Amino acid sequence: SRKTQDDRPLRMFRWIPALAAVLLLTGCVHEETVQDDNYDTGRVPVRFSAGIDVETRVSNPEGNQWDAADTIGIYMIRAGGTLSDTEIREGAKNKPYAVASGAGSGSASFAPAADVVYYPNGEDVNFIAYYPYGDAPTVSAGYTYRMDISNQNVPARLDLLYSNNKAVYNSKVHDANLSFEHLMTKLVFNAVLTPGNSASLANLQMEIQNVNTLADFDLATGVTSSDGAGQRLIVPFSRYVSADSVRMEAILIPTADASGIRLVFSLNGKSYASPLPVGTTGVALQKGKCYIYRVLFDESEVKIDGTLTGWDEIPDDVTPPPTPDPDPSLPSVHIAGYRGQATLHFASGGQEVLALNGNGKAGLTTQSGELIRSVTLDNAANNAPILIGRKAEDVLPLSLRVDANGNLLLRDAVNGYIPIASYAEFQLINDPANLGKKYKQETAIDLMSEEWAQIGTHTPSAPFTGEYDGGEYEITNLKIDGNNFCVGFFGFAINATLRNIRLVSGTVNGLSAVGGICGGADGSSSITNCYSGVAVTGTENHIGGICGILWGSSTITSCRNTGNVKGSSISNNIGGITGVFDGVDIKIKDCSNQGEVEGATFTGGIVGFLIQRTAEISACLNSGIVKSTGGYSGGIVGVSAGSITLTVTACYNTGTLENNGNGYTGGIVGVVDSTASTITGCYSTGTVTGSNQSLIGLICGRNAGKINFCYWTKGSSTATQGVGTDTGTSYTYEFSASAWPVSNMPGWGIGDDSTVNTYWKSLGGWNGGTPDYPVLWWE
Repeated sequence: SRKTQDDRPLRMFRWIPALAAVLLLTGCVHEETVQDDNYDTGRVPVRFSAGIDVETRVSNPEGNQWDAADTIGIYMIRAGGTLSDTEIREGAKNKPYAVASGAGSGSASFAPAADVVYYPNGEDVNFIAYYPYGDAPTVSAGYTYRMDISNQNVPARLDLLYSNNKAVYNSKVHDANLSFEHLMTKLVFNAVLTPGNSASLANLQMEIQNVNTLADFDLATGVTSSDGAGQRLIVPFSRYVSADSVRMEAILIPTADASGIRLVFSLNGKSYASPLPVGTTGVALQKGKCYIYRVLFDESEVKIDGTLTGWDEIPDDVTPPPTPDPDPSLPSVHIAGYRGQATLHFASGGQEVLALNGNGKAGLTTQSGELIRSVTLDNAANNAPILIGRKAEDVLPLSLRVDANGNLLLRDAVNGYIPIASYAEFQLINDPANLGKKYKQETAIDLMSEEWAQIGTHTPSAPFTGEYDGGEYEITNLKIDGNNFCVGFFGFAINATLRNIRLVSGTVNGLSAVGGICGGADGSSSITNCYSGVAVTGTENHIGGICGILWGSSTITSCRNTGNVKGSSISNNIGGITGVFDGVDIKIKDCSNQGEVEGATFTGGIVGFLIQRTAEISACLNSGIVKSTGGYSGGIVGVSAGSITLTVTACYNTGTLENNGNGYTGGIVGVVDSTASTITGCYSTGTVTGSNQSLIGLICGRNAGKINFCYWTKGSSTATQGVGTDTGTSYTYEFSASAWPVSNMPGWGIGDDSTVNTYWKSLGGWNGGTPDYPVLWWE
């Protein structure tokens, strides 16, 4: 413990007792007719509810709200019986029930967190319940609850509540409304400066010494059955901290004799000590009571006076009135769950210290283009930097949520989606408990070239399975350097939804299955309306501007890539949108690539390599350079191998294809292996070159399928025909005054892709030898 430098006794004011009431949590009554919820077996499940009318959480400033994570323990016994093994009914012994609805309000219903509690047939029962739920060794087989109050940083876990109101329930009246009372004692210390004192209380620290920190509570009776061994100190929880006032709170085990408890305050290098004030009501600390102390600091001493009240009767004037919330139209900070001083650290090296008001809010004075790099919570147990990446002048408040220790938490969902607006909040998604949730980005975020821990992993298997909506807000300065499999902003996703994500700048480097938006996507994942401008590189295979590899029946729709996508000298399967299709029914539509695509073999402006069963690509374009050191490349698809059924419809390429190896290359597809594959309504105006002219074509290098109504221009290409090696059926034409697509041809319909064969905005025209080439509907 801290050494007492000045052990002069404190001058104490007499503390005045006041009448106190035991807190009751009264529940809501369901009056509707109850239907048997388990009619197949005839068993009727119990439905539990409870209300909060007064303050019940020392960690909850609002004082009358259930938290979403609250869980109670339930025992069901014979009506009129006592809590024992012989009286337990239907095995309902310490069954956890969690808040199901009503979080953030004073009334909540509870649902089973594990086993369902069913009523016994034809028998009345009582319920005994407690909060917070615990299993062995916290709750013993002998029905005792072991309480340890040595750590006050999470006071909600110490707020032991008990319900045993003897109400009778049965299968006909099965909505059980629980009434709770406090089994603990609460202390509140309000420290203020004497008038005219210019000192600061911001660094005030406090210890409560010589308190029992362990006790056993008898769940059959709700009384303390034995005090824990030893006397120890505790550090109260800081509720409110400012330069001129501090509020600290603690939860203690009730005791018949508190005369040995000692208070020690430390401030500015000095310590002040005193016994806990006692008065005419005796020396006991009673359950369900709140003891309020006013601590007055002057230049030389501390004065204390106190009041006894009910836990539910804390006066409004004991806490200094909070300063007004900042103007919502101006830049501000809101840190829910924290009261005190916070420091903003800017990327330029400067900082701004904020004194958050009673609502955890403060206005910003620093603006002018400053990037907030991080926030530290100066008075929190965990004051490690929280990475932000937000502009200070952003009018949207910088909103965070922390626990009692200062650890960052995800904020509550808004319209079903958890808001994300900082680097650190992004990273919380990686918690296994968070990978399946729904998220929505609130603002532009700079990732500050910090090494990014991708969201979801393939190995170990911890995929992202939720939804992420980027809101089309920019994400800049992404940096990933991972020597592993499935590397990207999202690493690995299964049955996930990724939409409206805009990666504007940065680098992604990995081993294999590397992509800008996602390394790999499986199941029925969808990637929609996403943009990547980052440079993507891989040392092995399966590299894509949007996604490295697609499995299952995943889809990519309305996505754009402008970043360069490059493999090493041995890399295969490189694509501007995705490196490889390896699924059952994969689709890419309405996508474009402008970045340079480069690899050893199997390179494509949209897709590098296709395997497995079926794939569809429609209304896509490539304008980026596609390079292949070993051959096998295409403006849209590099290679469609084996028996896969590939359908390419209404796509075009204007990018240059450079084949530096002895492999097939085509303006649209390099190789089509399957006779069931078709290329319809496509064109290429890009230069196609290769060392072996017989292996390259202005539409397809080698074709085993069908090509319908596709057009090309020769330009400076070394190829001279639509298909290099043609074993299938090919209808390709060189653009000319007499060879131009019309809207009634397959693949050339005008429209917005809402009906069959409506892919194009305009088909252009020959225009006297200065052609206007067709434009897709979404351009």
